[in-house]
Amino acid sequence: MVRGFHDVFCKNLSEGDARDGDHAKPVCGGVFGASVANAAQKTIPWWYVVSSQDQALNPELERFYAKCIDAKTTEIKSSHVSFLSHP
Repeated sequence: MVRGFHDVFCKNLSEGDARDGDHAKPVCGGVFGASVANAAQKTIPWWYVVSSQDQALNPELERFYAKCIDAKTTEIKSSHVSFLSHP
């Protein structure tokens, strides 16, 4: 397992479940410079789950992102992978 992966990314998962996600790779940097003609958040409703114990992405930043898209927001006491630990 990548050193620190469990503590930073998925602390509330078991070591075994964390190992299953250890193959995750970084996102291709080119996606950050891409543009779209029509932003979806302007036309459809959005939901956002803030992981309050996230150490991979600051929860304050998550709240900011949710506010930017006017999302219905839920907070879960979880690490970054709340979709795995709190399905």
